[in-house]
Amino acid sequence: MPKINVKFSGVEQLILEVKAFYLSPIDRSRMTRAAVATFYKIEEKMFKSQGGQNPWQPLSAKYKKQKNKLGYGNMPIMQMTGALKAALTGKDKKNLLQQKTSDGVDLYLISDYWHNHQHGSTVPKRRTVEFTEKDQDMIIKSMLQATIGGRFARYFA
Repeated sequence: MPKINVKFSGVEQLILEVKAFYLSPIDRSRMTRAAVATFYKIEEKMFKSQGGQNPWQPLSAKYKKQKNKLGYGNMPIMQMTGALKAALTGKDKKNLLQQKTSDGVDLYLISDYWHNHQHGSTVPKRRTVEFTEKDQDMIIKSMLQATIGGRFARYFA
């Protein structure tokens, strides 16, 4: 019977590095910072695209008129004052609080109108936080990179 002999180079070194990595403590704060920074990038794209995969519905004629009277006529949807976007993209840290948990971080937005838009109540539903599978992958990848850094990158090239 024919024999196929496959040899892998660097396997022993990889095994030693993986063992060493798993025996060392994991810095969860680096993971959290990376995840939050990626969240901010995702939110920046959400505002730029006006809703991502689920575009926000246009403003009603009545609301456009009211917005113009208040001097916010040129501002994009969900950015009348810019406060919500600033909080969700990390530019205003006072209105988005972070609380570390055992398995990540909770973000608290100091805004009632965000909740109303996110879930739809007295205002149209316009979700500003809605993760796609690609977004979730980006967050996980950023956490892995923050945790293991470039340590194993050469094995995945």
